[in-house]
Amino acid sequence: MGQHSLDFLLTRMPEIATAVNAFSSETIQKQAFSALLSALSDDHPGLKRLAPESPLATEISQQLRLPEPQNDETGPAGIPSTQREAFAPAAGKLSFNDFIAWKRPSDNQSRFAVAVYWLKEHAGALTISSEDLRQLFGATKDWREPRNLNSALSVCASRKSTIDASKRSDIKLTPKGRHFVENELPRLTRKRARA
Repeated sequence: MGQHSLDFLLTRMPEIATAVNAFSSETIQKQAFSALLSALSDDHPGLKRLAPESPLATEISQQLRLPEPQNDETGPAGIPSTQREAFAPAAGKLSFNDFIAWKRPSDNQSRFAVAVYWLKEHAGALTISSEDLRQLFGATKDWREPRNLNSALSVCASRKSTIDASKRSDIKLTPKGRHFVENELPRLTRKRARA
């Protein structure tokens, strides 16, 4: 990287720091940082060699106070380490806790759709079983596993048509379910006007 490119990047750092630090989630901060670097490199050809993993990008992320991922007893989604690899998000994807905080599912039918969507799109699961959902529900704070999971899956599939639970070993999201998660969540709350 030439001196001109470095000077250009350093003049933009306060704006980048403000934009990145506006997010509270470390995953979203890292995604925002990568997106901003990518956008800057598109506008300024001298920055093309600045990959997010480069030493300069690492130094910049430390100056911006981007937290390092914690390596504790719980996995990236707050899931116990025994299940960490099964439910870890793919690189650059949201953790399950970040995803549900964003989508805010309020009932089991929307939770099933969100869970199946996240497992497929963010964790990269090839197949999703009822046992996967049982473990995800059990590991998620404030989510109570239904007394009869298979019955709850059937009810969700028939009432909302957001999931296809005809095979308990291969639960899928329907096109309606994908649209629901991507476009209808989070639901906007409207306050009633009092007369």
